[in-house]
Amino acid sequence: MIDNELLSRAQDGDVVAQFEAGLYYATEENGDLDYAKAAAWYLKAANAGHAKAQNALANILIDGEEVVEQNVEQAIRWYSESAKQGNAAAQYNLGNHYYLGKRIPKDYEKAIYWLEKAAEQDDEDAYFRLGCCYEFGYNNHEEAAKMWQIASEKNHIGAMYQLGMLYREGAGVEENNAQAFLLFEKSATLENEASMYMLGECFQYGWGVAKNMEKAFEWYYKAAEAGDESGQFELGLWYQQGVDVPEDKEKAFFWFQKAAENGYALSMYSLGACYMRGIGTDQDYESAFRWYKKSSEGGCALPNYYLGQMYQKGIGTSVDYDKAIQYYKEVSEDEQPEAFGLIGVLYAAKEKYDEAYAWFVKAAELGNGESMYKLGLCYMWGDGASQDYEMAFHWLTTSVENGCGLPHYFLGQMYHKGIGTSIDYDKAIQHYKEASEDEQSEAFGWVGALYAAQDRNDEAYNWFVKAAELGNVDAMLQLSNIHWERKSGKDVGESAAWAEKAADAGSPQGMILAYLRWSMIGHAQVKMGGVDNPITVGNLEKAKMYLELALQNGYDSTEARKTSDSLFRDLGDCYFSTDRKWEAFECYKQTSDPKAAIYAAIVALDNALSPSDTILAYNRLVRVLPNKELAREDNGWGYHMLGLMLENGIGTQQSSDEAYLRFVKANEFGFDEAAKMLRRYKKKLFGGYEYIG
Repeated sequence: MIDNELLSRAQDGDVVAQFEAGLYYATEENGDLDYAKAAAWYLKAANAGHAKAQNALANILIDGEEVVEQNVEQAIRWYSESAKQGNAAAQYNLGNHYYLGKRIPKDYEKAIYWLEKAAEQDDEDAYFRLGCCYEFGYNNHEEAAKMWQIASEKNHIGAMYQLGMLYREGAGVEENNAQAFLLFEKSATLENEASMYMLGECFQYGWGVAKNMEKAFEWYYKAAEAGDESGQFELGLWYQQGVDVPEDKEKAFFWFQKAAENGYALSMYSLGACYMRGIGTDQDYESAFRWYKKSSEGGCALPNYYLGQMYQKGIGTSVDYDKAIQYYKEVSEDEQPEAFGLIGVLYAAKEKYDEAYAWFVKAAELGNGESMYKLGLCYMWGDGASQDYEMAFHWLTTSVENGCGLPHYFLGQMYHKGIGTSIDYDKAIQHYKEASEDEQSEAFGWVGALYAAQDRNDEAYNWFVKAAELGNVDAMLQLSNIHWERKSGKDVGESAAWAEKAADAGSPQGMILAYLRWSMIGHAQVKMGGVDNPITVGNLEKAKMYLELALQNGYDSTEARKTSDSLFRDLGDCYFSTDRKWEAFECYKQTSDPKAAIYAAIVALDNALSPSDTILAYNRLVRVLPNKELAREDNGWGYHMLGLMLENGIGTQQSSDEAYLRFVKANEFGFDEAAKMLRRYKKKLFGGYEYIG
């Protein structure tokens, strides 16, 4: 509670009492804090010309306190009134605000004018701030050193720190690490956090004192505990890297977080990196993005590259190419070559090829090999620049010379085909062999082709194998042809296997080739008497499967019919010989081979078919006979089968008369069994024939 006597005097117009009443209400320790009442009493005293009251009132108005509204204009007015009366505190405050430039425009001349006034009254803070004006406003190290020397002699801990930095750097004074150390030490013992940090550096690097890592850590720790963000960041580095302390990622994260929360931009970057990689904490891309962004906003260029990456790829935020480009443009100098190239990539993705070309040029001029490659492609395709194969060749070659592996495939093509340079198969082969992993499949295939063109067949074969093993379908087809031409039993099988791999990789040409290879292998096995061999059947079934796949993938059905007769005849015979009658018939249906019609009739006579298929078998045999493609005896065999079908009413209406005529025909073709059948018929009294068994 305010003293009643003091309050009475203030109410009676006592200016000093009015100031003291304002001071009472502005002092929290009194337990009666009330800035509105404080400002009201200060105002009464200020209006009466009380210099201290004017300064105190300005202190409240400059920022505003609780219910008191900020009024910078009035604050500066009262600072000025007080300063003109010679009040050192007001002179310092006015000069300090002109120096800081936060509430009013920065003005070093006015700052120095009022600070000198305060310094004349032996104000140590004024000497300190004068040093700041000279150092940070005018880069005048000599004058700054003089001011900070005076303030240091008055035990101003901030001045001791700043003067120590000048001795450390040899700016405005002769470089003297020992003197810097003494100043840091004295300031640190007086609880200056920045000096505690600098003592850590002195002990770590041996500046003005014997190197001592234990003491360095001790002072860094003191600085960090005292709230110095540089010390907190340094501790984070020590724990992260295990610098004379056991490596501890969790402690590193803890101190990076402390420094970041204290506004240290570099530590915000390190904290973002911890979240990005899950170092000392759980991986969290959104938190990484947030801290990288804060660090960048705090003036640190290091996160800008990563922010560009995150906006480009949608990591921790949504994809935004424009923002990615913005951050890539603001990266640190060391990261510019790669970042400028990525700007080009993003402009190309937006189909802004002129801008893409311009940024590839910038990145290439900074030595970025990948951008040289992209620049070569711009000239190759005419994107953002006039098409110029020689320039494309130049930049692709320069890219390789700068350690980029991406152009090798294109350089192989250019030497191979004489694009932008003369044809040189050896150089083409060299570049193809060094192609990037994504392009090796095709490149290795070209190596094989070029070796083949030079009749270096063994080398060609080896490179075709490498290409095929990487999924190159053309190489698989080449290998199939190579093995087929060798004609040995083993090679024929290898040929079919490579064709099958191409087919299984989705190649229609591979499907056709696999069908043809397995069909011919199966046919040869049938000719050698393997009609009832499961291996023969398996090979022919593979041929049939790949034929069906080829037809599904666009193989000309007319062409297929020309090549598939033998397959279906052979497979039908295999099925027939192993008593798979219905499957045999299905194969016979798909071949125009006239002999297959005879076998189909045999299947029908075994009652192995549906009525409709039985009719089909009969009609087909009728159509093919007689047939000049059949041997004389086979024609007889065919007519004999027709006779049996007619006699038994299989696939057609029963007719002994018609059956007899077919047996006669069979006999004419020399089929012995027909003669036996004819002896089983007798002529009827009124014409026709009757089967008597």
